[in-house]
Amino acid sequence: MSEDPQQAPVRGDAQRHPADVISPDEVAALLDGVKSGTVATDAGHAADGPVRPYDFAAGEHIVRGRLVTLDLINERFARGLRTNLERLVHRPVEVADQGAQHQRFADAIGAVKVPSALYVVNYKPLACQGLLVLDAALVGALTDAFFGGTGRDVRHAAGAELTPGEWRLATKCFELCVAELRTAWSSVVPLEVELVRLESNPQFAAIVPASAPMLVRRFRISLEATGELTLLLPLAGLDAVREQLQSATPGKPGRQCRPDLEAALKDSVLQLETVFSRIEITLGTLVNLRPGDVIEIERPDNVLVLADGQPVFSARYGISSGRNAVQVLGPAVRQPQARTNPERKTA
Repeated sequence: MSEDPQQAPVRGDAQRHPADVISPDEVAALLDGVKSGTVATDAGHAADGPVRPYDFAAGEHIVRGRLVTLDLINERFARGLRTNLERLVHRPVEVADQGAQHQRFADAIGAVKVPSALYVVNYKPLACQGLLVLDAALVGALTDAFFGGTGRDVRHAAGAELTPGEWRLATKCFELCVAELRTAWSSVVPLEVELVRLESNPQFAAIVPASAPMLVRRFRISLEATGELTLLLPLAGLDAVREQLQSATPGKPGRQCRPDLEAALKDSVLQLETVFSRIEITLGTLVNLRPGDVIEIERPDNVLVLADGQPVFSARYGISSGRNAVQVLGPAVRQPQARTNPERKTA
């Protein structure tokens, strides 16, 4: 009978017994080899430096080389997630990539706050399970912004459980993350992310042995409050695509960076403003103005739409669906700056 993977015991932790690493028969065979001389005990040489303990049962994973392409994938993910979260909550959102860390699973999951929204997922074709974690501060801020607030964390009691409304917002955010992960990984492999289960307590989200090395990527997401999104992926799951992740060729940065740069520029947020009228008054008139005084202006037929103080469109003022609006007529005509030619002096 095979074990249920969700009920499998956690192995490789600090309480692991030496017998789980080497059997008694193997220990006896080694001792007999040492006594008989068939197993050399004086080979090699001692290295200089202090002696450090090493746990052969820890199962450390050797990371060969920097995964440059993985950094680009996470940059695309952060950029796309910011755009979609702003569409979800109709508020400015900042997503800051905190970089990658290599941690044991026990250390990474131990840093997760309670409660949190933990989504256990299957990654295909990486053939491994991972975790996507939304902490309570982030879920609370998204919920407040979604229902018309400013994006503050509304929970009052420390450790309070997530409400059904917060779980719905957390799941919406999870779905956006899954879509952006697929898009960000599409240039490397067609990644499929399948939800296995969700948890609110990290103790019930064991996906690998406690000593398994993990790639941990944290993203700080800020509205009025600041929360954290964490992606946990076993390093062993990257073996199947390690060559693709190390295949970035920095010799041609222009071609590689242009699509990312264009996408980043298109996602840039600009503030547009329209100046309807400008009048000139004396300083004496200005200081003598009182509540109720009227300043007469003429409503112009055409107005300029400015971005960062620079004219970009010529527009017509009017009403649309009961709201003040401007209708774009075309690009703004910029007046050429007058050049001053200094007089030449002759001797």
